[in-house]
Amino acid sequence: MTSLYFHQEKGYLPQAVLNFITFCGAGFHDNKKVKTLEDMVAEFSLARVVEHPARLDWDRLQEFQREHLARLFGTHSGQTQIVQNLRELLVQQYGERFSGFSVLPDEYILKVLEMRMGHFTLLSDLVSADFQYLWGQPNITVQKLVMITSHASPVLRTVHEALQDMSTDQFTTEGLGSKLRYVSKTHQAVKYSTLMKMLRFVLSGRQVGPSVAEMMTTLGQTETLKRLNNALSLLDSHSKTKDTERRL
Repeated sequence: MTSLYFHQEKGYLPQAVLNFITFCGAGFHDNKKVKTLEDMVAEFSLARVVEHPARLDWDRLQEFQREHLARLFGTHSGQTQIVQNLRELLVQQYGERFSGFSVLPDEYILKVLEMRMGHFTLLSDLVSADFQYLWGQPNITVQKLVMITSHASPVLRTVHEALQDMSTDQFTTEGLGSKLRYVSKTHQAVKYSTLMKMLRFVLSGRQVGPSVAEMMTTLGQTETLKRLNNALSLLDSHSKTKDTERRL
């Protein structure tokens, strides 16, 4: 019973836990596939019950959770419930500043869920440090930027101009991928891998994570340009400070 409460508090769906329990037991023709409660009731047979030690494969619980979460998200009522639950987690994790955060309308949260569905197990995963960039601008420093490349300022400016000229229809994972490869060819002093590392840091404050194009698509064109502008402002301010110090 304690274990069930633990999984409930962690955010596992009842359907996923029930599916996992039946997976460990018997009474079904095929207990390995994902089932609804109605499926279980229809398929269960005492004739199929056997006595044997149950093996707990905890990886299966994660799989059942992801599948049932995706199924729930596929319904209108499920989407409403998941968005509300995620918003509550954001407030708990990051404070009241997220309770009415203008950048977090339902449409944006839905887009994040659609883009990341299947890549996370629990809703609480989306409020971890790995995904904090989704909910607010990251804290970045000029020092870390220039450590990635000394050409950060001109390259970021080119990226900003290129993305600014894109239409909404072009601002897709495929369209961004092509545009970023073009920018990389324009600035031959910066390798494509270095460009991606720099942009990932500017967008998320991290150097590992989803693809840069996927990050940009999720954040949207306006927020992406805003974060590029923020990095450029930091670099410009740093450059002016250094110029002033030289004159002195």
